[in-house]
Amino acid sequence: MDIGVSLSNGVTPLCQLMKKHGSDKGGPEGISQCGHKLPRHAYTTYYHPLLQPVQFSQLRVFELGIGSTGVFPYNMGKNGTPGASLRAWKEFLEKSEVFGGDIDRSILFEEDRIKTFYVDQGSSDSIRTLWSSPDLIEPFDVIIDDGCHEFDFNVRFFENSFHKLKSGGVFIIEDICSITAEWRNKIEEWRRRYPITDVRYFSIKNPNYNDDVLLVIQR
Repeated sequence: MDIGVSLSNGVTPLCQLMKKHGSDKGGPEGISQCGHKLPRHAYTTYYHPLLQPVQFSQLRVFELGIGSTGVFPYNMGKNGTPGASLRAWKEFLEKSEVFGGDIDRSILFEEDRIKTFYVDQGSSDSIRTLWSSPDLIEPFDVIIDDGCHEFDFNVRFFENSFHKLKSGGVFIIEDICSITAEWRNKIEEWRRRYPITDVRYFSIKNPNYNDDVLLVIQR
């Protein structure tokens, strides 16, 4: 995968799938249209050009944070749809296996080509236990952190999960407000500690929100 792809300008099939399944990753329809409900994010304008070249490959995709509607921090709210993005990944990547993890046990589920697991992103032990699950032993092509959107939690999940990427695999941290000095220092540390081949930032603007940066790291 080429993580330096250009963002798509229009509505893509993946935008439509995320919208269909109720994910806040969908867009960009409505972003500049006053009076219309805006998508929470428009990350599909990056994900589509990234994944389209491997759309029919047999990938392994893991996403942390599958859409709690409960009392947990950074939940999707009462109108959210747990598992929405997992189902969109499954439909778009029609030969791939899709996995998810969440702290909210009540929303975990399993269906054709999707399996989900309990994990507490605040605990390194819990993350290590997650990766010891038999279904998750094999490495991944894509790992997405859409869990607890706080620096320490992002760092903890990355440092306990980067080893699960295949060579050439991509680790993506969503919903960062900005790449601060703290983030830049941490990324330089990671470059020294881990076999990272490339790092990119993408700011995908939605005027209603400021947590719009994707941090993309390739092994």
